[in-house]
Amino acid sequence: MHYPQLSGTGSVDGELPLKLATGSIELQDGALRGTRPGTLRYQSPADDGNLAFQALRNLVYHRLQAQLNYQPSGDYRIGLRLEGHNPEVLSGHPLAFNLNISGQLPELLRRGLVTGNFERAILEQVGQQPAETPPAQPAGKP
Repeated sequence: MHYPQLSGTGSVDGELPLKLATGSIELQDGALRGTRPGTLRYQSPADDGNLAFQALRNLVYHRLQAQLNYQPSGDYRIGLRLEGHNPEVLSGHPLAFNLNISGQLPELLRRGLVTGNFERAILEQVGQQPAETPPAQPAGKP
């Protein structure tokens, strides 16, 4: 995904137990955790002096945990916890972030998630046919 306001370093490990069926996908009790310290850099366009957004500009974290659930109906629930510090905010005082979001994934994203092809779902939504990928030519053949 191309999201220029967000970058980071580190590594994660965990399990995302997917249940796949024709036309649907489900994720129950997925869990990810950071396996080593890292950094998270988020440049929020809505910063306006908010302490949390200032800290997220260069958060050096030592703990990262995420819990993920997704139902075939499109309902999702994500829990994220980050613990660390930003050397430039509050003199590097330790910080903890808890983010819990839930809702209904829009149909467009649901179709992309199920098929693994977000471009196709978007083009179908706007009424255009996705370009067919030509078959690969064997090496040495024109």
